[in-house]
Amino acid sequence: MSRPGPFRFVDRILEYASEERIVTLTDLSSRKDLLNRFGFSSLLLEIAAQSCGLMNRAQHRGTRDSFLGKVRHMAFHEPFFTVSPLSTVRTLARRISGTPDLTRYQGKVESFNGTLLADFDLLICTAELGGRDTDGRRRYWQDYLDRLEQQTFLNTNGERFHEIH
Repeated sequence: MSRPGPFRFVDRILEYASEERIVTLTDLSSRKDLLNRFGFSSLLLEIAAQSCGLMNRAQHRGTRDSFLGKVRHMAFHEPFFTVSPLSTVRTLARRISGTPDLTRYQGKVESFNGTLLADFDLLICTAELGGRDTDGRRRYWQDYLDRLEQQTFLNTNGERFHEIH
């Protein structure tokens, strides 16, 4: 990436359902240089995190910044060489549980023809938009995650999750 600052991989939101589900599209053809520099698995993780972050931003009407707090699980399924660098990937994510500051999402990334590329379970953190102290915000959220290690969340069915690991 030639310029510092935020970047977006999500090109289009196909579906957004009442702050519980999102479906996004990302065109890889304009990102060939990133595929060579970072690898396909890194880009899939970033695309998944940004898709989930868009749900948080929409929920807070754009007044909060979202970033990846923790990867609980990410499994890659299809050999990446079978996916053309000119293809489009679709991300499907759903909100599992959370608080206004920390939300758990599960979902999958697939090629546009439906081939499963990865599935994920992520924790997305949010912070008030404001100053440029991004390192301070990251430290704040890491401390917050550490404090939450032994707590449990309730999912949308009221069932308890195990510890956040």
